[in-house]
Amino acid sequence: AMRLLLLLPGVGPAKARKLVEMLGDAAGSFQAWKAWKPPQASKTHWPALLKLMDTLAHGKKPLPQQVHLARVFYRPLLEEHYDNAAPRARDLEQIEQIAARYDSRRSMLSEITLDPPNSTQDLAGQAELDDDYLILSTIHSAKGLEWDAVYVIHAVDGNIPSDMATGDSEQVEEERRLFYVALTRAKTWLYVFCPLRYYRYRPGQHRSGHGDSHGYAQRTRFLPDGILDKFERQTSDGRVVDGPLDVHSAHGVSRRPKLRTDLTSKDIRRSTKDIW
Repeated sequence: AMRLLLLLPGVGPAKARKLVEMLGDAAGSFQAWKAWKPPQASKTHWPALLKLMDTLAHGKKPLPQQVHLARVFYRPLLEEHYDNAAPRARDLEQIEQIAARYDSRRSMLSEITLDPPNSTQDLAGQAELDDDYLILSTIHSAKGLEWDAVYVIHAVDGNIPSDMATGDSEQVEEERRLFYVALTRAKTWLYVFCPLRYYRYRPGQHRSGHGDSHGYAQRTRFLPDGILDKFERQTSDGRVVDGPLDVHSAHGVSRRPKLRTDLTSKDIRRSTKDIW
């Protein structure tokens, strides 16, 4: 019931729970819902849902016709919830045809639940985008949108914030707000990528090898050490990290040592000389 009610525009978890409780108190009679005033966004959907549930509750119509009624009710909601509803709508049409093989809703639902099809389409049609595709977006273009999973790439100083926008504190704050926008586009999964090195390729250099020309990247100032415990941190090869990262080397990932504040230029010159 919750899953069905949350499809309706303007009905959130609180309203859905209230309606479920009303239905339970009425021993499953949908008459309990007739006095409820729906939100404006569901003004047309609500009477149609009541009529559908009342028809299905009696179960006197043939099963394919019952599925047809449910499919007709669901079609406008399908178009509201999915950018490209056509493939899903065709699947539901196939389910309506499959329903003719069963004597009851219970037997059909039991079999589909135990052995669900990946797709009910028996013939391939024109390729259409569904949910399984990647959207590339700038942060500005992502304002107001949400996705189940968001990947924020190049979260290093110079990119976030842009090195063109660090001239004054006001510009930096605007970059911080943009970064906040990027992070809050994720509904379930958020991935933030912080490259450790950037390699510079010279003309004629073979791109398959890194060579020696590179620079170290600095994690964006908007992710200070104090909040890193809020993230599950991993290296590119999947190892979990619980301390400050340094750089990849032939021996794996090394830890950045504590910075010494008592060093003088004389000490550094002596250490350099000892190395050579």
